[in-house]
Amino acid sequence: MSLGQKLITVYFIVTYGLPMAGNLLFREHIFTIYKIFPLTFYSIALIGGTYLLFLVLSTSKLRVLPKLNIDALSRILGQIGATYLRARLFVALIALSLAIGYFSAGLNTYRYGEQSISEINSSLLLLANILNIIIMMDLFYCMFVRAAEPSNAFTRRKAENVVLSLSLVLSANGTANMLQALLASIYSLFPRLFRRVTFVAKDERKLKKLIWSVVSVITIFFSFSVAWICGEAIKNSASGNISVLTAGGNMIEEISTNYELIKNYFYYLIASLSSYYYSLLFTAESPSDVLNYGSSSPLVFPLKTLLFRLDYLLGGFLDVRKPEMGSLSRLNYVLLTAESLRPREGSSPGLIGSFNYIFVFPLNIIFCAVYLLWLSNIIDVLFRQHKRETLSGFGILLLLLFLQIAFQSPFDFLEVFDDSVVYMALLLGIYVARKRLQGRNPYSVQRLRQSPAQLYS
Repeated sequence: MSLGQKLITVYFIVTYGLPMAGNLLFREHIFTIYKIFPLTFYSIALIGGTYLLFLVLSTSKLRVLPKLNIDALSRILGQIGATYLRARLFVALIALSLAIGYFSAGLNTYRYGEQSISEINSSLLLLANILNIIIMMDLFYCMFVRAAEPSNAFTRRKAENVVLSLSLVLSANGTANMLQALLASIYSLFPRLFRRVTFVAKDERKLKKLIWSVVSVITIFFSFSVAWICGEAIKNSASGNISVLTAGGNMIEEISTNYELIKNYFYYLIASLSSYYYSLLFTAESPSDVLNYGSSSPLVFPLKTLLFRLDYLLGGFLDVRKPEMGSLSRLNYVLLTAESLRPREGSSPGLIGSFNYIFVFPLNIIFCAVYLLWLSNIIDVLFRQHKRETLSGFGILLLLLFLQIAFQSPFDFLEVFDDSVVYMALLLGIYVARKRLQGRNPYSVQRLRQSPAQLYS
């Protein structure tokens, strides 16, 4: 299997396989705000059919996606990237300053409040969020894509990485976001250790693989535990109107005295992983008039948000009102939630659920498989230079974590002015630059491998 195929396989296991097994085995212990529809043969067929069609497309030589001329675009992206690298230390210091102000102002909790970003009208919030996306993709490139061997020596590049990752920690706004920031921090402080547990040599002995697998489990357990405590502290801070630090202290005290909380977290984790699975069950059994929610197509909702945000950026010239239903994630939350609705809450439907909303059978399976093929090709291009090594199982899980945006609700990319769109655009920028350089002669590829280390030193 190629790395792209492995990533898609892990996505299906984590998103649909484990939740299916967990809900079948522990249903009476699982509490969720979502309506749970019965598992049917059609739901199973959607999972199996989509995955099998993706494997067939990815192993065949049949071209599904058109070939584009990207030379001009890649040259522009290369110039932008070189300029960014020269200003990287300045960007890091600016980001840290903004993150300190972000944390001091309590903006970490904005996702859990009743006001949207446009209603908060904070330039600090908007600027910090955009800068965080750029930083996250920068560190993603260093952690996974860059082929140069990281060094433990204290260099300018390492100092930049530490400052950038610290800014992500201070401005994290949830468990997943904090987990990404903590893993980026581990990489920044201990690049060789991170590289060792994330990648594995193809000819490495089994005993070494086992040892580093144990180190990987310890690393992810520690990182996830801290991220979970911080994420819950941010939520509790928003609901209890207290500082994040105070909420974090209360959380640690509760964990140390309430062992039942730790015991029940296993069932909570299954429920948290099952949101895409529940969306699949719901969209598989619901008629189109329910899924359309009174519109001609659910695509109307993100397009309304696009128009509103464009008008907002233009100063409200068109006086477009904010739509009550502005995305597929919001639609999915409203239709799937069994309890009282929160005004700004959303729940991503996942890939199969997203395509069920838009297309009828069998187009939902076909287009979802083609989208997975596109993602798989991007991953294979990004990691093609890693000839003698591949991602470990731990590394594939981390890669899925950092690319989760691509799997959540792809039709919401139609909103355009959104952090997820910026993240995907940066990812595609790296892909375009890599694809062009890898298509050149071996000398150019060698320069590709060396230039990041030279620019970062």
